[in-house]
Amino acid sequence: MNKPIIGYRIWRYRTVEGALRSFIMEGVKWEPKKPITSHCFYGSGRFGICKLSNHESLTGYGIHAWKDLDAVYDYIVGSTYMFKYDVIIIGKVALWGYVAEHKKGYRAEFAYPYKLEFAFSNIPNVDYNEIRKHLQNLYGCEVEKLESNDNEIAEDVRKKLKDVTHLRRRKHEHSTMV
Repeated sequence: MNKPIIGYRIWRYRTVEGALRSFIMEGVKWEPKKPITSHCFYGSGRFGICKLSNHESLTGYGIHAWKDLDAVYDYIVGSTYMFKYDVIIIGKVALWGYVAEHKKGYRAEFAYPYKLEFAFSNIPNVDYNEIRKHLQNLYGCEVEKLESNDNEIAEDVRKKLKDVTHLRRRKHEHSTMV
């Protein structure tokens, strides 16, 4: 196996479930001690290629990761996904197998959490230390101190999210008045 490529990724962490889930595809659980594998949902095509209607077409399938944290923050701020029920964890992911490189990131055939760096949540009284210990034992990867209150980056993301939520609410209020 070649040396894995390391990218940045966002996960959801459900405190009731105690496991990482894909940020976008909520139904995809990242199983402990087992790499996640990309697959095509529309046929029996190889990674990155799906057989649809008896022809091969390139797809966006794969385990996605960004090249840098700025792209992660831009995505979070622009996201329409809800944050109020989950702890959001940002970290590094190891990618291997067939890896497609793009301008801002990668798509890979296989992936596994490499290093979980920080978390933030709108859930009150989250015990980040307990989550850190649990994830480290469960996934066996390095987990930094996750307390977002001590993390300038997480605070910046939280502020941006609050600003975006406020703007969306005002836009919605305006559209319902017209």
